[in-house]
Amino acid sequence: KELRQLKRLSDRQSIYQEQLLKQTHDQAEASLTAYTNDDGDFAEVVRARIAELNARISALRIDVDALKTVARINYFFAHSQSNSNAEHKSMQTSHKTNQHLSSQQFGEK
Repeated sequence: KELRQLKRLSDRQSIYQEQLLKQTHDQAEASLTAYTNDDGDFAEVVRARIAELNARISALRIDVDALKTVARINYFFAHSQSNSNAEHKSMQTSHKTNQHLSSQQFGEK
């Protein structure tokens, strides 16, 4: 589940970085250029800048979600590895105990 989520977030990051952020920036620049040439509306400049900032905020939220997902994945792997190590040690201890009990039962030292 987490790996699929990370893949989706990675895909979204790529779309934002490669397309959306550049497009919103270019649109904001174009509207500002039009306004400075007396060919555009100030409200349009503001709307374009707001759209650019909203896209940047969305991209940052995706980054945060991706980092949270990576943290959860790392936690699961670390937790499962520590459980695996604990189980391995438990099995070793159990095996040594069984060997010791067997040697006592059969009079070995």
